[in-house]
Amino acid sequence: MEFLKSMHVSKFLLTLNVVLSVVYFYFVVAVFPIGNWPLFTLLVLSEVFHVWQVFGFIHTVWYRRREKLFEPGFQPPVAVFITVCGEPKI
Repeated sequence: MEFLKSMHVSKFLLTLNVVLSVVYFYFVVAVFPIGNWPLFTLLVLSEVFHVWQVFGFIHTVWYRRREKLFEPGFQPPVAVFITVCGEPKI
């Protein structure tokens, strides 16, 4: 996902994407006629998934300036266990 951070993403287009997907979801649920209940249910569920993907995409690419806390003296505990062929198992 590093390639997404190197690209400049227009916040206007991201916001427009969210608005249009929510408006389309509203039209599917509230305005479209319901002809076949099972197919309409599948359509609504797929649109819920679509809106979920849009919000996930926005969360991924929206640039947020955050300073990471770094402690220069931090050394994580590491245990190295190297086995050699033919050694007895303990």
